[in-house]
Amino acid sequence: MKEALLAFWLLGAFCCALTGALRAETPGSEIPACAWRRALGDTGSPDTGFVDILSTATRSRKGIPLGGIGAGNFMYNLCGTFGPWSMKPARYEERFLTQAAFHVREEVAGSPATVRTLATGGVLPAWSTLEPGRADYYALFPKGWCVYKNFKTDIQLTFFSPIIKDNYRETSLPVGVFLFRVSNPQPRPVKVSVMFTFPNAPYNGPQNLRGGKTLGIEKEAVRLGLANRALHGAGYSAVLMSATHKDNPAETRNSQWCIAAGEGASVVANWDGTGTGKDIWEDFAADGMLTGKDLSHKKDMPAGALAVQVELQPGETREIPFVLSWYFPQVTFGKGTTWLRRFTEYFPQSEPDQAVAIAREALESYGRWLAEVDRWTRPIIDSPTIPDWLKQGALNELYYSTFGSSFWENGCVTRPKKFGNRPGQHLSFVMECQEYQFAETFDVRHHVARVTRELWPRMERDILLLYADFVMDSPDGSVPHDAGGPTDDALQDYDFYGVYYNADGHGIAGRKTTPWSEFSPKFMQQAHAYWWKTHDEDFLRQAWPALCRTFDYQLTTDLDQDGVTEMKSSEYLENRLFNAVFWIGGLEAMQALAEHLHDSVMLARVNAELGKARAKVERDFWNPELGYYMYNEKSPILMADAMLGQRYVDVTGLAPVLDPARLTSHYYQLFRRNVLPLPDANGDGIGDAGVANALNPDSSPGVGASEYSHHFEVWTGVSYNAAANLYHWGRERGEGPLMADALLAGWGAYYRSWLDPKAAYWFSTPEAWRIDDPTHYRALMYQRARAVWELLLEVHDPF
Repeated sequence: MKEALLAFWLLGAFCCALTGALRAETPGSEIPACAWRRALGDTGSPDTGFVDILSTATRSRKGIPLGGIGAGNFMYNLCGTFGPWSMKPARYEERFLTQAAFHVREEVAGSPATVRTLATGGVLPAWSTLEPGRADYYALFPKGWCVYKNFKTDIQLTFFSPIIKDNYRETSLPVGVFLFRVSNPQPRPVKVSVMFTFPNAPYNGPQNLRGGKTLGIEKEAVRLGLANRALHGAGYSAVLMSATHKDNPAETRNSQWCIAAGEGASVVANWDGTGTGKDIWEDFAADGMLTGKDLSHKKDMPAGALAVQVELQPGETREIPFVLSWYFPQVTFGKGTTWLRRFTEYFPQSEPDQAVAIAREALESYGRWLAEVDRWTRPIIDSPTIPDWLKQGALNELYYSTFGSSFWENGCVTRPKKFGNRPGQHLSFVMECQEYQFAETFDVRHHVARVTRELWPRMERDILLLYADFVMDSPDGSVPHDAGGPTDDALQDYDFYGVYYNADGHGIAGRKTTPWSEFSPKFMQQAHAYWWKTHDEDFLRQAWPALCRTFDYQLTTDLDQDGVTEMKSSEYLENRLFNAVFWIGGLEAMQALAEHLHDSVMLARVNAELGKARAKVERDFWNPELGYYMYNEKSPILMADAMLGQRYVDVTGLAPVLDPARLTSHYYQLFRRNVLPLPDANGDGIGDAGVANALNPDSSPGVGASEYSHHFEVWTGVSYNAAANLYHWGRERGEGPLMADALLAGWGAYYRSWLDPKAAYWFSTPEAWRIDDPTHYRALMYQRARAVWELLLEVHDPF
């Protein structure tokens, strides 16, 4: 234990030094010390790296995303601009709105005024921008901050969307809040004006693929009939930007943007968004107020602006709120099925000007929203047990819960829901990544299901019952790879992987399915973990038939009846230890559920399989000379992900899948062989790149293990789960050095994701990087990286 505590403090201090987290407080800062920080405009210097042929994503110009889950999202990035964009699943865009920005005019009594756009570039040419480094950008999802250094007054921006634990309303809303805190340390009065400019922006642009397959959604969803108007009401001033043309498709019909501020803001409803920006800049720069007159009558890109001016006496502080809301209530997938977004339950299409209604609620409620965000994040932030780097990594990786092509439905418009049609059930997904466009990929979500199970358990319930429906619909009881593809007919047709890659398998209504070995055990473990967490008896009653059916299916894949399936596992070959550990973990889950349900017949069948599988693994996979469980009966490869089935056993308090003493040795060997030899960033002799996937006993790549050369890679989510396994086991067995090893393994994955300027993966954490060169990546912005939550909740569970 002493070793583990020492590792906490040394590693935490090391990370703080690297991130600059230990900093002097600025007036009114309130920025947590663990927040990620970079100088505004410092996007790193990433190498080109490997990019999948379907990739549309690049690195570095990213930041905190705005908008709720499934609302359509975009980032307020570390250059101070708006982009990239993901307004629709499978439509990630490297798009940055040059017309959208914040601007400040500062006039200290007796001195000339200073006017600046709060961005380092990428805006209209008439605007005077900040030099890179003249502000600091901080991120701790769902909140971000900018602290500006260019002014004589202290100016700080806090921005966020209300992403709140156990909240299903505000968490769905299409809204971003921007709070400027302005303090006057001068001995003289000062006038400060803040202006927000934003265009009546397109929903999306032409698909910007770099080549490869056409995904079926490359056409732009046009917004025609653009019109802006100023609105003033009790407590607010706003510019509503609409698109009302009859030829607009369902996704943009009567769609709206809205910028709003408190009562008394000056307004320009129309300026020329296609011009240089000179018209609105001169209006604002003259005196810090806007004239209220239209500056342009062009209709192809009308833009709006709001400005708020405050006069501060020496020592005085004021807060200036702005809100951006949008209303795009429908999503149409590739085959034409149209769905309502989740927020339409609260802001239905039948009511007019809903973007204004959302903005007004935000102006009235942002204080409460901030308090609710702090209520669930503060126990993590304030924990003395969790290292700062782990707090930062866990919270910021949650960006993917909104920006990962998230979708959350409130009903199907064009036809009835085929699956998941229970009263009150709302289906949701994130995409696996931009390269692999599959909805809620089931094998990958196993690493990260704890995020929804802990933060939004009703969402987890709805997803698992959707998969129960898939199991009951399939001809053989198998679990599909995914819930469909946004470019196909997501949620109505499952297993898009089989269609996309033309996988060999059995047919479902003319489609191809993906029979991988771990799907059924993963469904057993995920369903059990949700029930164990919530004690939701109705869920168990509904899921049990599907669990029994997929258990029966899995038995048919053990062709020689030795207790381990002969099926192919994921994208690895002959990965039999992985299969066996999952099967044992799934059987333990079924055992616990059968006992609870008093299903004696199922219990007897499960117990028989458990004994057979355990005996097989202990007899044929344990290598006493090497001190670990081998990849299969013949290959001594050591695999990082082999004990993923043990992860759910650890979390839910079931018995260890294998011999405890041997597991202890296995974990020590995993660190020694798959972590220590990796690239070392700080010269301490310990690899700082995560946990390598599949290595030989001498730590060379386990060539032949993967048909796709994954044995040359480190997988980020796998690394965090492996680290969580080590930490849990070290704590349970009183092995302090193993806990320290776990933190070092997790630190390596975090370092490459969030600190390494050559990789610049921030808000883009990929599925994998090369063992020999962590700047050489595959599949940016990947679903599995949120597995860092497994490690965080092992170190300290604040919930």
